[in-house]
This record gives sequence, structure tokens and C-alpha cells, in this order.
Amino acid sequence: MNKMTKYSGKVTLKDDEGFFFEDTLPSSFNEYADTVSFLLNNKRSPKTIETYESNIKPFFEFCSDKGAKALPADPRTIVVFISYQANHCLSQYGKLLSVNTIATRLAAIKYFHIKNGFPSPTDHQICIDALDGLKRVRGRDTKNTTQDPIMYFDLERLIDAIGPDNSLKAIRDKAILTLGLQGGFRRSELCALKFKHLSFRRNALHVDIEFSKANQNNEREWKELPVDEHFAAYDYVKNWIEQSGITDGHLFRSISRDKRTIREYGFDEDTGKTRGIMSGNDIYRLIKHYALKSGLPVSKIGAHSLRSGCVTQLAENDKTDLYIMGRTGHKDPRTLQNYIKRR
Repeated sequence: MNKMTKYSGKVTLKDDEGFFFEDTLPSSFNEYADTVSFLLNNKRSPKTIETYESNIKPFFEFCSDKGAKALPADPRTIVVFISYQANHCLSQYGKLLSVNTIATRLAAIKYFHIKNGFPSPTDHQICIDALDGLKRVRGRDTKNTTQDPIMYFDLERLIDAIGPDNSLKAIRDKAILTLGLQGGFRRSELCALKFKHLSFRRNALHVDIEFSKANQNNEREWKELPVDEHFAAYDYVKNWIEQSGITDGHLFRSISRDKRTIREYGFDEDTGKTRGIMSGNDIYRLIKHYALKSGLPVSKIGAHSLRSGCVTQLAENDKTDLYIMGRTGHKDPRTLQNYIKRR
């Protein structure tokens, strides 16, 4: 039985890769071990690795149950696994697994093969053909994950649902909603924003993007959010900063139950994480809460509705694809079109 173990950061090199290796490396190299390990582990985000670790489990369980070798795996095992996942496994919603879910599990298989010094069986042509064939299957009963865009009229209802409440939580939530929509931010990007990333200019709020899903190589990226757009985030964000007293660190913080004080903020040595900041799930629950309160269709509204709403609203405002891509950070116009959902 092949058991899954978490990636430890150890680098495995195969003898037949054609590279030159010294029999013994200088002992002086030891002082660089920690920084080298950091660089190698930093290729993917902790969240991505966590996703791979959870998605490799079904494959190891499948191989154990069927008596097949999981690491390294035969490409034919991968093809059977694709078929099994597509036709015999159900999601938590009682629906067949989506192509994206299965593709994520194949990515996890590839990740663990490479990290253990094996070529990935998922790169074999029969595996590629099998996944392409699955994409062409029509009528599979999978969960519809499409989210409705939040437009200006929806945002007005969400802000009305918050009401005239002047609590710190209400001020923060209005800032999150307006900034998320106007900037087309992903929820992970909203959580990662820091005070230093913002510049309040005469006609726009300038936001530097230090790191995002589409920009993981520290390329310079920013957004210019005009003050003359409907529901511009400029005043809402500025009010949040003034009322919260934040002058450094993460922009959006967790708030106490009384809705009036910010929770303790700082790096936790024990967990290796920053405490007192909002998570992606916090953003998701926030949007769902106000959608329910305002009477919007909760089942069709999610955190991605803000980003989709930004694209759709700008398209309805007759902005060009190039203008919209500058706002959202999209690289491909074809991908951008998938975000436009006119209602």
C-alpha cells in the first residue's frame, strides 16, 4: 500500500538525468541550507500545496483499493482513474465531479511524482487524450458553480442592507464590497492587501498588487480606481483607514464581536501565520450574509461575484476589453469574455 506523506522539502535527484553531480559537496554549503530550502519550497504557495495534498488522497485510495502502484504510476492507471472519477464518484452536492475537480487531482498526481523524482504519468498522451475526451462529454450532471455578477444596483442593495450603522464592522464591510467590485479583486487579493499598497491620489485610488493568483513572479501590477465611477471605493476605504487607525500591515482586519474594536494583529510564531486578518472564507461569508439580508439570490452569489461584476459592469459601461483587462489583470481577452454575464 502506498501511503501519502506530506512534502518535506527534500529534493530527490535521479542519477540518469544527465547532470553532473559531485560526490561530496563542500561543508561550507551547509550555512545556506535553510535559504535554499525556502527557495525550493516557495515555488508554490502553501495554499496550492495544501490543495494538492488533499486532492492526492483519492488517487492513493483508488490505487490501494484496486491493487495498482501509485508512485510511480502507470499512465494507464491514470486513464482508468479519470474514468472512475468521472463516472462513479460524487461531490458533496450529490453530483458527478466536474472536469476542473478531476484536472486538479491530476495536477496533484503530477506534483507528487515530480517532487519524488519521477516523470509524471499525467503528461503521457493517453492521459491528455482521456481528459480532453471528458471535456467533450455532454449532459454530465455536475454542480453549476456559475456565480451571478454583482452590479451597481446589487451593490446598492448590499450597502442598504448594512444600513446607517457606524460600527467599525459596517465601515469595513462597505470598504470591502466597494473595493472588491470596482477593482475586480479576488477574495485572496483583498485579504492580502496592505496599507502600504494604497495611494490616495487626486482623481483615483491607486492600488499596488504585490502578489496574486495570476502574478506569482513579483511582476509590477497595479490598479487605478477613478473617484468619478459609481460606488467608487475611494471614500469608503479612506473612511475605514481613518476610523480603524490602521497605519501599517494588512488593510482588512478581524473585528471583535461587539463590532467596534479590531482584534489583536501580528505574526504568530507558533502557527507561522498572521493573526487578526481576514481570510478568503471571511470575505465569502460576508458577501453571503448581506446577499441574504438584501434579498439577492444567495445560491447564485459568491465572492467571485464581485470580480465578475466588475468585468460585466465595465462592459455595460462600453469600456474596451483592453481597459477592462487593465483593471482586472486578465492577460487573455478570451478568458475575459467568460466573466461577462449580462443580466
